[in-house]
Amino acid sequence: RMAAARKLLMHEGHMTYSQVLAERLELRHRSGSSSFAWEGEASTGTDVSRFVLETEGDAKLGKALEEGEIQAKWRRAINPWFNAEFGLRQDLVGPARTYLTAGVEGLLPYWIETQALVFVSNKGDVHARLELETDQRITQRLVLQPSAEIEVAFQDVRELGITSPIPEWAIGARLRYEIQPYFAPYIGVERRKEHTGSQEHSASGGRSFASTNVLLGLRAWF
Repeated sequence: RMAAARKLLMHEGHMTYSQVLAERLELRHRSGSSSFAWEGEASTGTDVSRFVLETEGDAKLGKALEEGEIQAKWRRAINPWFNAEFGLRQDLVGPARTYLTAGVEGLLPYWIETQALVFVSNKGDVHARLELETDQRITQRLVLQPSAEIEVAFQDVRELGITSPIPEWAIGARLRYEIQPYFAPYIGVERRKEHTGSQEHSASGGRSFASTNVLLGLRAWF
């Protein structure tokens, strides 16, 4: 009976399925301005090996994109808790940059969802990104999600307005209500420090600023 159960489990683990996840579709408001931000992915494959398209970015309301990127990656399980990721990233804003990307994503102890990636551009510059988040279930439907993200640059890239070893970081918390598991509006707050990286500031190394954002958004998947 155990042998038959293991065989069935192995077969189910290699079934192909697809998913589209909008992790964040949100309005961000801070003193003097509002913007729209998104983060999500579409994937297809098995529990062991999947092809993934990821995208994220933001834009001030009624204006052009301020940040945007898309990644195409292969995700492969390396143990029950972590996947290795390899692929390409293309920036959608600013000077043209294409990156090779490699890293891991999975679960740390205490159910902390983690993604750690290294990017090497076609110009030779290197930076890394670490994202952490966890779901704290308050009730069956109400979930608090603390999160943190940090970018680390390994050299100055004045063309992109980067002269700091930490050009961007953010910490925040989102409180969502799961009307259904696949449809959950949320509110939240986020503290963010970032480089504009805009061309008009590139000669001086860019312009940095910190802001506190009030968030209103939606998490959905199908």
